[in-house]
Amino acid sequence: MSAAAAKRTVLILGAGPGTGASLAHAFARAGHPVALASRTLPSALADEINAAVPQQPGATPLARAWSVDASRSADVARFVADAQAAWPEARPWAGVWNPTGGFGMRKYLDWSEEHVREAFEVQVIGAHTFSQALLRIFLAAEAPADARESRGVLLYSGATSALRGSEMFAGFAAAKAGLRMLSQAIAREHGRDGVHSAHIIIDGMIDTERVSSMAGPAKSADQRMKPDNLAAEYLHLAYQPRDVYTQELDLRPAPEKF
Repeated sequence: MSAAAAKRTVLILGAGPGTGASLAHAFARAGHPVALASRTLPSALADEINAAVPQQPGATPLARAWSVDASRSADVARFVADAQAAWPEARPWAGVWNPTGGFGMRKYLDWSEEHVREAFEVQVIGAHTFSQALLRIFLAAEAPADARESRGVLLYSGATSALRGSEMFAGFAAAKAGLRMLSQAIAREHGRDGVHSAHIIIDGMIDTERVSSMAGPAKSADQRMKPDNLAAEYLHLAYQPRDVYTQELDLRPAPEKF
């Protein structure tokens, strides 16, 4: 476990089953304290990580859980503040925005104003609040001794909808496109400060129990993305040196049409 990582907290909002859980395990295995948030309190995931990753007796648990509604800015801001206080010897170093709120499949005329507002409240307003709160912490921190290291990292889970408005996805696509623009604007303004803002386009189905229950089992080993493999890509992005930042990464299974 890296001593440097132990002083760098990773906040994951959207720490549910699948990708969120794999992200939590990946960053915890790398030695980072992980602050886990989802609408349903992810305490079982925190307990699982604390049992799996060796820790010093009497130390603050490596993983802690919060119940957060990503559509409520006050909840999001409070989560960042609570996570900052939870590990006094560490500071927030990376934030992963991974909630699925606002997702929907319906004909365009069935996308009500309420549906669209919900998508924007999570994917744009919530992400904006999360990003601003973390950026203030990043910019107030001392610059890393190694000029190649990031002062802070912001990773955003995107979707194919961020690139094109497909039939049935109008409201969700508009919000996901907004999230993509937010990540770009932050990168252009704060990349020079050593803040790495990256948007990850997840173009395809993720291999989870929920997906299998709706779409049936995968037809081949490479038809759906494995959550652990996705998490490994996020971890790689977080550790990129400042001279080779990736702003956008699109990931898809080999057979996926694009």
